[in-house]
Amino acid sequence: MTPKLPFWLLILLALDLAKHALIFSLGSAQPWPDSASYWNYASDVAHGDLLMTSSSQCHRTPLYPYYLSLFQITLGPCALLGVIISQHLLSIATSLLVVTSVWLLTQSRRASILAYALLILSTSRILFANFILTETLFIFLQTLLITWLTYCWTRRETLSHLRFPIITGLLLGLLLLQRPSAVAVIPSIVIAMAVGLKHNLGFRWFQRTVIAFTTTLLLIAPWLIRNQFLFERPTLSIFLGRELWTTTFSPWPGAALDLPPNKPDTLDAFQELLPPLETWNWRNNNLMFEFLLTLPSPPNASDEAMKLVAQDAIRQHPRRWLQCAAARTATFWYCWDWPIPLDQDAPQTPPDTWLAQHRLPMTSFGRIVNTILAYAPEKHRIPSLILNALTFASAFYLLIDRRFGRLPLIFIGILITTTLLTALLEIPCYRYRMPLEPLAIVIVTLALFSLTKTHPPTNRP
Repeated sequence: MTPKLPFWLLILLALDLAKHALIFSLGSAQPWPDSASYWNYASDVAHGDLLMTSSSQCHRTPLYPYYLSLFQITLGPCALLGVIISQHLLSIATSLLVVTSVWLLTQSRRASILAYALLILSTSRILFANFILTETLFIFLQTLLITWLTYCWTRRETLSHLRFPIITGLLLGLLLLQRPSAVAVIPSIVIAMAVGLKHNLGFRWFQRTVIAFTTTLLLIAPWLIRNQFLFERPTLSIFLGRELWTTTFSPWPGAALDLPPNKPDTLDAFQELLPPLETWNWRNNNLMFEFLLTLPSPPNASDEAMKLVAQDAIRQHPRRWLQCAAARTATFWYCWDWPIPLDQDAPQTPPDTWLAQHRLPMTSFGRIVNTILAYAPEKHRIPSLILNALTFASAFYLLIDRRFGRLPLIFIGILITTTLLTALLEIPCYRYRMPLEPLAIVIVTLALFSLTKTHPPTNRP
């Protein structure tokens, strides 16, 4: 490491800290209803209900409520302040992990500085550190996994140790317990288990893969058992029905299909149970789910009914649904961030919740910051398209460039599988693409570094 690297890191770290301080001044408005549910689940944990069984509709994964409960237990009335500060620290740690990955792969001061500079230009992602949402912790864990795989690739002796698949499996398990969408990482983990192998590839790859996924399964098994006991579904979350409902019945870029005339097996005369369709927005998955909860049925019946109805509609119009899914795949990289209401008059978390009663107000200086944030690149179409096109151009360049062996396949695999999974189950928006931002910066930086260097490709697999 050259003597100048710490100096430049200190300068960039100071800029990063200043940016986080400015974002912190925006206060803790919580525009999403999810925030209140996360906080309530954490309260259950803080009072000893570790499996969150007191809430019969607790269908989410447990890691984030556990994280929040640590602050509720230790800080009491100051818990919200502690969570927000910790999430800003996690965001800074994410930046340092990205710089670490770039440095490990390039040993280049300029590449490391470029990566950190690109991270500092990103502002919308940092804003989520002020919110009680899973994004900040999830992005940190995903970047930690990427940095771990990068470290192992650059330290070949680590690849032969048992700790390589075990730690990889543990990090994957934590990601899954944070957000079930982390299943998109699994194909890249399968690729990662082949990194560093030249001889006896088949057996050793199989051995590593089994160890990694066994470790993951052991970590998530208690939650799978919990959901089997409560909902009779051994899955990480009970949410698939609502997601399919969104992509099937929502207006464009949803498929906007009509309710199927035939009824699912588990819920007779489905349409006869509903109010007249023209009197309410039945296409909204939250409204439909809330209505079904009012019916006398088991806890998992509402989501199961929505899943069956959506699947029935898809079977009747598969071409329309697939066409819209393909369009959403492109939309995932086309969309840009929209302004998030943060001022005192904006709609907030319900006023009777703890979060609303203890929110941190926006400072006068924060209002100026909020105005400046409207000019962030990710909030405008053309800059977003340019940055996303650069990401894909860099990814394809790394595919044909052998400098980093198979490692780019892992990174690109995460980009592709996350895109496809989101397109199948969600209406794409910047919030869903945001977790890929640190990885995209790594890919762009590596491509630019390779373009400016003439060293021969590595012989590492």
